[in-house]
Amino acid sequence: MESLKTDYKTETLTLCAPCSGRLCGLETLSDPVFREKLLGDGLAVEPDDPEDGDIVAPADGTILHVQNTAHALSMQTDGGYELLIHMGIDTVSMNGDGFHVYAKPGMRVHTGERLLHADLNRIRRRGCGTACIVLVTDGAEGRVFTPRIPDGTPVRAGKTPVMTVTAVKKP
Repeated sequence: MESLKTDYKTETLTLCAPCSGRLCGLETLSDPVFREKLLGDGLAVEPDDPEDGDIVAPADGTILHVQNTAHALSMQTDGGYELLIHMGIDTVSMNGDGFHVYAKPGMRVHTGERLLHADLNRIRRRGCGTACIVLVTDGAEGRVFTPRIPDGTPVRAGKTPVMTVTAVKKP
């Protein structure tokens, strides 16, 4: 029997922690949009040092968009995945107060490069959540999201590989 030829290839992306803290599953988040993976699948990290609010690139790629409220941005990885990096829960209501953005649309970034800074104490005082969420937003169909470490594990921004995403894509 002849083997079937396919015009698909497998591509893998490794995501590193977007901030230092502890890895937590999306299902633990209070916001149902993230908890139910309505925007995509991915990971979250709860920062544990209130003085360290740096958010870094979880992979190499190019910045696509920065929200005018400075709490979120999107990027495309070198492998073609689209990511949403979202700092906090309900932080859009802060209208940029407590955030400083370093990234700009079109900017090339490398894993671990600082994208934005969030004042974690200010976010908490406003009653917002501080988890940093990274989602693959260009569809989960045919993709496998594999945690590299268990929830609750301490992670370092840009250093700790936390998830592998494997996809079957047409070349």
